[in-house]
Amino acid sequence: MKNLILLFIFLTLFSCKKDKSDPQPAIKDASFAFQEFKVEGVDQENISFTDRIIFIRLPLDYAHGKIILPSIKMNKGFNLETDVSKGIRYESTGFFLDVSSEKYGDQSFGICVIPAVPLDVKGDTAQYEVTITRDTHMQIPMENIGSVPFVDQNGKLHYFPIVNMKSKRSGEMFEIISAMFVSDDSAPGMIRIDIPKTTPADVFDVTIRWAGKVLDRPGLIKVKHGKPEIDYVGGFFVAGSPLYTLSGFNLAPDHTYELQLENDFVSAVKIALVRKDFNTLVLNMPDNIKPGNYRAKIFIDSKEYQPLSYPYPPYANFNFMAAEKQPLLRILSRPSLLKSGVCYFYESTNILLKSENIVADIVYGYGSETTKVSLRIRNLETGQEYILPSTGSRETVLCWGPTFSQFPIPASVPQGRYEVYAIVGNDLKNPKQISEKLGQIVTIQ
Repeated sequence: MKNLILLFIFLTLFSCKKDKSDPQPAIKDASFAFQEFKVEGVDQENISFTDRIIFIRLPLDYAHGKIILPSIKMNKGFNLETDVSKGIRYESTGFFLDVSSEKYGDQSFGICVIPAVPLDVKGDTAQYEVTITRDTHMQIPMENIGSVPFVDQNGKLHYFPIVNMKSKRSGEMFEIISAMFVSDDSAPGMIRIDIPKTTPADVFDVTIRWAGKVLDRPGLIKVKHGKPEIDYVGGFFVAGSPLYTLSGFNLAPDHTYELQLENDFVSAVKIALVRKDFNTLVLNMPDNIKPGNYRAKIFIDSKEYQPLSYPYPPYANFNFMAAEKQPLLRILSRPSLLKSGVCYFYESTNILLKSENIVADIVYGYGSETTKVSLRIRNLETGQEYILPSTGSRETVLCWGPTFSQFPIPASVPQGRYEVYAIVGNDLKNPKQISEKLGQIVTIQ
């Protein structure tokens, strides 16, 4: 949020807020508005105007801390609207001066303060520790940051410092993708560093580059592993394809990891997962596990583990397919089970009503809009099969983006318990056009 606020401020800062009724163009250089701009404790040669930016370079012995005390005189016809009587706080934040003019309209001028003293870590803490979690970040107090964003002599804005971490153990260099300065009344002048989940446990030398300055601090950050976490389990796996992998973090070698598969037709089977590294587990699918639509659970050290998130849908979340282009039947629902709220979605059910169409989430290639889509249902008591053609239209709901088809239940279909397949194509016997069996037994009432 702080970054978005800064972005908004500085987009405003460097734009000309002219009165639409005033056609007079504004001269770019700030000197057209400012007759005199002085800062207590700063030589005049260290104050310059570039376009609409006022650069102030502080001396090494600057005595007023993180505040500048300007003395400003305006040219005729210009009025300074910003109150600077108490000084301007510049450290790790942005500031602009509002100026009004009947002739030129409203103007804004940015201030960029550049301390001469080196960038440094504030305080006596020699090392900061962080434990890898789902959202690993740390804040380190800094000083002598100057204005944020920093504006170079070409007028280019720089919002983010460049941070690199070098492993003490391996010498490997890690560039931090997300680092930013944050500042508020409770914590002025902090650098927030987001630590990737793939960062190994180690002590790191840290280099921070900002506003032409470089800070090297050996051993500043120590990264530790926490409890093992797995991002999610789900998706689909095609027989004969490369190994199925699960991603996570803190997947240490002193734990055991298992995937359990089951559905209404197959009893629960646990499969040992092979640990590749601290972020990856690999599934070697046993030959006795047949393609199908499964519910999946993860066990760590023989205890059921709740993944950090589940992909849609969570109730049949592992789909083992016999062929890559095979249709995939994910859920069944009913029109009356359309839920609204943050987003719209059909709630899964295994209870179907003859008074309502069947709503089915079927994944398949969309090369032809005229592709025939059907459901094949088989009565588990009698073995009788029925083909249910779709209504022909597909519906997308704005939650995870699945596409649904609807299938009326003919009067000839008796009530009972059924297994369900999806068929995409005109050949009702072609196995490449038939999905694996839905993992749930459904009841038609």
